[in-house]
Amino acid sequence: MKAYFYCSYKFSPVGFQFVGLNGQDPFAVEGDEAKKIIHMLATGGADSAIGTLPNGCCYFVIKGIDKTVNELDEGDAGKRWYINLALTADEQETDALCACAYAAYTDFDAFGNALLASVRISDDPAGYAVDPEKFGALTESAYAKYKQYCADGQTDIISVPKRLSGEDLTPVLSMLQAKDIRKSHAFVLLSADEKYFREMNRLDASVQIGLCIPQPAEEQVKTDPGVFEPINVGKDGVDGFIDDIKGALSNESVRKGLMIGAAVVGMGIVIRSIRRKFRL
Repeated sequence: MKAYFYCSYKFSPVGFQFVGLNGQDPFAVEGDEAKKIIHMLATGGADSAIGTLPNGCCYFVIKGIDKTVNELDEGDAGKRWYINLALTADEQETDALCACAYAAYTDFDAFGNALLASVRISDDPAGYAVDPEKFGALTESAYAKYKQYCADGQTDIISVPKRLSGEDLTPVLSMLQAKDIRKSHAFVLLSADEKYFREMNRLDASVQIGLCIPQPAEEQVKTDPGVFEPINVGKDGVDGFIDDIKGALSNESVRKGLMIGAAVVGMGIVIRSIRRKFRL
């Protein structure tokens, strides 16, 4: 099972960066599979998603994990971490992926704390590194909890991702218990804007979405991950960056925000001109 981390922390010199981990081994985040995951993590339009990739692998994405290191002072680098995670798995590893998804959805706080324990500041180009042993301990703990759920069907929900309730989770937990991710095709959870999600992930109308929980319109701009987070110019270079900007501009909320911003700037210029003319 591959893990894609997209993280940053307070006073990071490089901002959000990708780190890949395959078992005990780090790997470069590149290739066709990585392109899909990069879109999901950086500009995907959903806080969490489960589904299948063109290569047949399953994926699980969980975003918006915001954690504070209590032992550090406010002025210390790494006092606060911003963690986004994606997992991909082939058919033989589906159980491990389902286990992590189940753990994240039913005990979001503990899952986030375990992720926080697995990352650390480093001199690597990404500005941080992932401890394979600590991340491995997270997956083992998740599997033990998931195995129990599969055996007795009793859901033990302790804490859930933001803007979710236990009732919202019922369909996705049933899917994880049945391990039928490939049947669901593209199962979206917490999508701020389904149209935006489809556009940013190149999903046409033929791709069925099993569940979409929309967010209130007033929250969409601030929760669309691609609006304010930095976008890395990766393997696709400038063309890929431009595509991401076009995708963001296709979002009506973003366009309205830009128009309002332009109007405010224009008004400021007019006021300054009047003040200079009349020496106000």
